[in-house]
Amino acid sequence: MARLAVPGAVPELGFTVSGWDVVSIDIRGHGDSQRSPDGHYRIDDFVADLDRVAAAEEFPPVFVGASFGGIVSLLAAAEHPGLASGLVIVDIGLRVEPTAFAHVREFMRSSAAGFESLEEAGGHARRLQHQ
Repeated sequence: MARLAVPGAVPELGFTVSGWDVVSIDIRGHGDSQRSPDGHYRIDDFVADLDRVAAAEEFPPVFVGASFGGIVSLLAAAEHPGLASGLVIVDIGLRVEPTAFAHVREFMRSSAAGFESLEEAGGHARRLQHQ
């Protein structure tokens, strides 16, 4: 679940009422997290990051992940049984459509240095969408 969505979702889901502690993270290169100094953004890197956060907790956490965060949570829980005490995943796709994947990969490679503005990024994404 995106870190910025957590403040609204936590009370709605009743975690604070139930006495749960909530730790919300942005995976490397996403949200407010910093870019990876070594430029590594492989799925194994994201899983390892989540492993480190979970291992630092007093009790095995429940992973709640949406979209790509759901895939990272699923892999971490599957690769390290006992790391999480539960798993909630929302809006993930386990089957990748090759043409769509190629467009995303092209977008990511063409913008490795980033964009000057959100408008520039949006314009680039729209051009790729119409190919």
